[in-house]
Amino acid sequence: MDKRRWLALLLVVLMGISLLSGCSPAEKSYYSLMSEVRTQTVYEDSGSYTIEVSALPAGMFTGQDSPSASTLINALSQIRIEYKGKVDMKQQVYQYDYVILEGRTRAEVGAFSIAYKNGIMYIKIDQLMNLIKELGTPVERENLDRIFTGVEWVSLSDQDMAGLAPESQAGITSQLLSNFSGQQLLIKKLLDGLVNDVYNDYSTSLIAQSGNKYTMTLRGSDLMDVFKSGAIYTINNIDKLSQSLKNFLNSLTPAEAAQLGLTADARLQALQILDEMVLEVKQDSQSAIREIEGMSAASEAEMLRAINDSEFVSSVEKTGTNNYKVTARVHLNLSDPDNPRDRLLAAFTAEQNINAGAAVQVIAPAGAVSVTELQSRMPRKMTVNIDTGDYSSSNGLFSNSGRLSVQMVDGRTYLPLRMVGESLGETVGWDQDAHQAYVLQNGQRINMTGTIVNSRTYIKMGDFEQMGFSVGWNDHTRTVTVTK
Repeated sequence: MDKRRWLALLLVVLMGISLLSGCSPAEKSYYSLMSEVRTQTVYEDSGSYTIEVSALPAGMFTGQDSPSASTLINALSQIRIEYKGKVDMKQQVYQYDYVILEGRTRAEVGAFSIAYKNGIMYIKIDQLMNLIKELGTPVERENLDRIFTGVEWVSLSDQDMAGLAPESQAGITSQLLSNFSGQQLLIKKLLDGLVNDVYNDYSTSLIAQSGNKYTMTLRGSDLMDVFKSGAIYTINNIDKLSQSLKNFLNSLTPAEAAQLGLTADARLQALQILDEMVLEVKQDSQSAIREIEGMSAASEAEMLRAINDSEFVSSVEKTGTNNYKVTARVHLNLSDPDNPRDRLLAAFTAEQNINAGAAVQVIAPAGAVSVTELQSRMPRKMTVNIDTGDYSSSNGLFSNSGRLSVQMVDGRTYLPLRMVGESLGETVGWDQDAHQAYVLQNGQRINMTGTIVNSRTYIKMGDFEQMGFSVGWNDHTRTVTVTK
């Protein structure tokens, strides 16, 4: 592992921890109160999100299908989303209702809701689909009508996900609340160790207190100083950092490790990497510190020209015995130092009000259409480059990409029947007695004749039409598209 790699690992840890930790009373109280908010399990929740965009980089508008700058900026100029929700993590229920408003007039332009009960997630999408259709092309509107006409609520169960997800995404489930709750507690456990045992003598001076309110302000002009001090502190305390991370990893039960997506091998590898990191940091720590301290004024000035007056402000306040208010504002003014007119100028604001301990009741909506039913209405498509074998496929809600083998026989292109067919949701079989490949549709066999290479059946591109697919060819990109 070279210096760049371990320094990158350090900075990943640093940038999150340095903004949450510190030894001053205000910093400790900020972290403690933020942890108190994030570990509530039963609460009512309300708030808003606001997006304001004034300028976008010119690079976003290259390509034939790209929207114009004025169109996209106008669409994003002011959007406000207001919400109300209620959560009971112990009972595994929640419900959130969202309203999308035009920022200037506050006129409602769309709405949607999400609910979860008895292991099933429900999503109210009718108004949201109307908004999406208004922004789409005639062809896109026609496709959406074919799929979503008459659909108000969509239901999504774990069984749905297990049946729909491809093998590579088999771990996806709708139990997001349960997973999120467990992950929150584990992240708190990790941060507690880092804040209390590693960064207990570190201060950013970014947090100010006013009564029960704590505000963290990070300006673009402060970023380099925060980076330098945090990086040097981390290097000087690499033993403490490594030990805290190792203590956390070793304390995880198998169930907790699974919640974080850590296999036994991955955990062992992480522990080994930590040991390697400590050795390499210590071996080269003083030169790394000198390199950080010696960053030139020119480099700092160039960075400041890129981030300008960008700023991040976050606050947390305890407004009552069981009441909290959390806000965040990100102001982005990013530009290319070599071309200052090519810039991103935008702001994002979030506000959350929490009433903890409130009784929560969620009623499952009636008449929901299962995502399995929606999946059956969605188009299935695979595009293959016949020269390289690179492909991308979509089967309703899921997409995949990779590379397959393409055969050329007498100047004709042959594609692997099983791989293409099964990627698009077909059932492909092999009759050993007849030495015949087939596709099973509605209980009926469709025999497929092709050529066999390495025990695999390949069929001509056009033969996919026998299964009800349409086949298109793009001579410019050298790709074939199979669609149903």
